[in-house]
Amino acid sequence: MNAWQLILTVVCGLAIVQSVFLGISQIIRDKVNLGARFYAGVLLFGLAFRLAKSYFIFIPQKYPHWGIVAGGAGLWMIGPAFYFYILHATDSSRKSNLRYLLHFIPALLILITGTTEYIYYIGIFHLFLYFGIAIWHMQRTTLETIPKHTVIFALAVGLIGLCFVIQALVGGIEIYTIGVVVAIVALYVVNYFLLRESDFFSALSKNTRRVSKTTSSGVLSEIDKMFTELKIYRTKGLTIAEVAKQINRPSYLISQSINQEHGVNFNEFVNRYRVQEAMNKLESANDKVESIARDVGFSSLSSLYEACKKEVKLTPQGYRKQILKARDMSK
Repeated sequence: MNAWQLILTVVCGLAIVQSVFLGISQIIRDKVNLGARFYAGVLLFGLAFRLAKSYFIFIPQKYPHWGIVAGGAGLWMIGPAFYFYILHATDSSRKSNLRYLLHFIPALLILITGTTEYIYYIGIFHLFLYFGIAIWHMQRTTLETIPKHTVIFALAVGLIGLCFVIQALVGGIEIYTIGVVVAIVALYVVNYFLLRESDFFSALSKNTRRVSKTTSSGVLSEIDKMFTELKIYRTKGLTIAEVAKQINRPSYLISQSINQEHGVNFNEFVNRYRVQEAMNKLESANDKVESIARDVGFSSLSSLYEACKKEVKLTPQGYRKQILKARDMSK
């Protein structure tokens, strides 16, 4: 074993262990919610697979085929995982969706079948396609509303992906070793922020440190004033990023304050305002329920039914009948 092989063995081993350790920790902390933590964990496992390629091609030199298979599968995992991580990290109210997992079927098929032809190079394109879409999604959100850790994570993934491109174009154990060193440095930076920042992934976990009462009350006061005066909750598909932009507060702080003070997520919080206005309309007008649902911001009549039953334990028609009955009895 020459000097380059020795260096690659050490740094590759450290990088793989680091990726697997961080990946397992994030998936465990996600608690099967299929949120940002989960996809960050999957991304890190994909990185471990890709790093395994460098080891199996240059060290044992007996299993280059399976090294390429592992590397290709890893690339096909990293892209979708990063994209879905960004979707959840920039919108803490987003619910998990099992259909997202379908995007990882190609990586699974690569591992099962051992396919290598063009898989690695297409995988690089696949990774940057998802990466580009994810960055475009981030740009649609005001930078100030994105937690610092999300930006750090994006920069790390972009830097590592660039190393993969250079390795594919140039080749050679020296380039692969340098690429792995860059990857492990990026991983340690991510790990540093993971341990240092108390708000890392805070928008997606109830186990983080509480926001001060003064801060949460201030945030909720600003939101209430905006909702009451501008009635922005009437906007269909209103997102936490849009509210964050309006009051110039980070999305994760809004989510944390709502959850801490009211015990609900952002969508449920918004629906409370919608239900309250819907109840007022049901009391004072004879408008059709479908029209009321649309006017207060619900995307469908069924959404109003679900929210109304959750808030007042009655359907809209049931609430209207109760009000009319109470009025008749008071006469």
